Amino acid sequence: MFIEGLKNIILTRTTSKRRSLMLKQAIKKSAAIFVSAILTHAVIANEMEVSLSEDHIDFRFTSDFDQDFMGRFAIMHAEEDDGDANVVSYTFGTRGERDGFDISLGGRAFWIDAESENALGLALGFGVAYEVSPRLKTGVEIYYSPDILTSGDLDTSLDVEARASYKVIDNGSVFIGFRHYEIEDDNGVDADIVDGVLIGMRLTF
Repeated sequence: MFIEGLKNIILTRTTSKRRSLMLKQAIKKSAAIFVSAILTHAVIANEMEVSLSEDHIDFRFTSDFDQDFMGRFAIMHAEEDDGDANVVSYTFGTRGERDGFDISLGGRAFWIDAESENALGLALGFGVAYEVSPRLKTGVEIYYSPDILTSGDLDTSLDVEARASYKVIDNGSVFIGFRHYEIEDDNGVDADIVDGVLIGMRLTF
């Protein structure tokens, strides 16, 4: 009886490890397909920007499509006390104007590689921007992914970013902002990918 019980415990743990390994391999394969599919987006982008702080750097390539739809490919590397993290994402949605505010609604497909944790997910969110003057603009974006839309080692993610930009020339602007990007793993442990002030510039084509 004791030996049979021991065998069952070992078998259960082995099966669990195999499933975990298979899931991670599937996530990595899906991430590779995801990255290769959206890398071509950077080639057709009509807007490019880079933002950075002491702990992170983020590249974004945005394309405007018909009927106020847009797509944005982003790749980010961050170094925090919790460890290094790489994030590849594709934000898609629609834009419109209401009462002087530019409003965007959409989703963000993402792949996160943070230390030993890997995950694919879909965040839902919105953005609001306001043109203070022809050269000065402020805005905020919020994207959140619940457990039901996240697979892998993570349960949830929250990305909040606020910024103010100033148009230096017709095709170029600089900005300063604040970003808080946090994730929660499947053990309920929170970690900040980005949390602090950022600066950057944007070029339009």
